[in-house]
Amino acid sequence: MKSSKPFLYRSLFMKPLDSLLRTHEVAERLQVSVSTVKRWVDSGTLQAVRTQGGHRQVAISEVDRMARRLARGGEAGVRAVSSRVDERSCELLVKLLRQGESRAAQDLVKTLSLQGCPAETLADDLVRPVMEQIGHGWLIGAIDVFEEHQASQSMAGALHELIAVQAGRPASGPLAIGATPEGDPYVLSCLLAELLLREQGWQVRNLGANLPLRSLANAAIAYRPKIVYLSINFVMDETLFARDFVRFHEAAVAVGAAVIVGGRALGAVLRSKLPYAAYAERMAHLLEFARSHWSEAALERTRDEA
Repeated sequence: MKSSKPFLYRSLFMKPLDSLLRTHEVAERLQVSVSTVKRWVDSGTLQAVRTQGGHRQVAISEVDRMARRLARGGEAGVRAVSSRVDERSCELLVKLLRQGESRAAQDLVKTLSLQGCPAETLADDLVRPVMEQIGHGWLIGAIDVFEEHQASQSMAGALHELIAVQAGRPASGPLAIGATPEGDPYVLSCLLAELLLREQGWQVRNLGANLPLRSLANAAIAYRPKIVYLSINFVMDETLFARDFVRFHEAAVAVGAAVIVGGRALGAVLRSKLPYAAYAERMAHLLEFARSHWSEAALERTRDEA
């Protein structure tokens, strides 16, 4: 009979000299999110051990076994983790939001996430196209402004709940901070970025919307993050913004932070005036950037300990 406990002593399943991997390393090998790996472990789908500090670790042989299962497909315990957003999900979410069914809309987003849909997919394939459709409806007069605001609040509520789940789990990764600049009231992009980073095991300080760049610079100096992410969806004066951004970037780089930017307001002309480490058109780009900088942070810790 299979044990109901997913965490086994390593002698029960490990080969001699079978190395253990941390959850973010497993996620990188299997090309899934850290939260997906944790769900597999907690459900017993992926066998693991816990360290004295309570952290999950997985043997390489077990990771290889899961990789073969993923390649074959078809197993219920693995299929659920590969949930993908389809056109019907988008259509249903738009319908629920337009009808003011906030709780049902939130439940749809949360259910997809808890079934294994990673944050980058929720962001790029569901929330973004749905909110763009809602916004377009407002522009052409088919949707009232209160309906657009209600939809945004509903999505923010769902994301806050999903973030709370991730925030309750131990995070061993580097620190990231993020915000939108002064005059930019949009909150969803920063919430989606926070959810994505927390799923990957990062520590996150979301400093919210409408934050002056000088204040974001002060936060970078105070917290010394590995990444600063900035979502830029509205800019009143591009010349003043570029000037302030350069000063903020200098402060961030001085403490070893890499700056990644994204958002609708970043046209090619404005981007050409800004210094940054990366430009993200999609949340999937932030995911790639975060994974590369986690590896760099790990190397730095190794050098410091040597």
